[in-house]
Amino acid sequence: MFKIHPKDILQELGLKVTRSREAVISVLQNSSNPLTHTELMEKLPKNKSWDRVTVYRILSELEEKKVLRSVSSNERITYFELKDSESDLHGHSHLVCESCGAIKCIEENIPLPHEKKIEQFRISAIDIIFRGICKFCQ
Repeated sequence: MFKIHPKDILQELGLKVTRSREAVISVLQNSSNPLTHTELMEKLPKNKSWDRVTVYRILSELEEKKVLRSVSSNERITYFELKDSESDLHGHSHLVCESCGAIKCIEENIPLPHEKKIEQFRISAIDIIFRGICKFCQ
């Protein structure tokens, strides 16, 4: 989904195409790491005033449509990122700093359990989070 124009993503999801939705998707597409609601708000174009509740609603809609992944830090702050594709269950892992709450992506795939071990369980998502202290907090 990362290379698809925001308008096309919205149309594929059956959502009305609005400037606000397009802007939120664009910011998430251009981010190398997950963003908090506040960080996302700061990166939205400055030529328009943005309603915080509308942005929360957009994030919620995208998560319901399964194109957005949310990651929670130890400080109960939620970070958001677009999935690579609709079938992206695993995606990638994250590093979470237990001191400052920063979240960084790990692009390498982590080996999954053998199918025999999980054959009677339908997996809807896989989240692997490594918690520790970042280099800035050490």
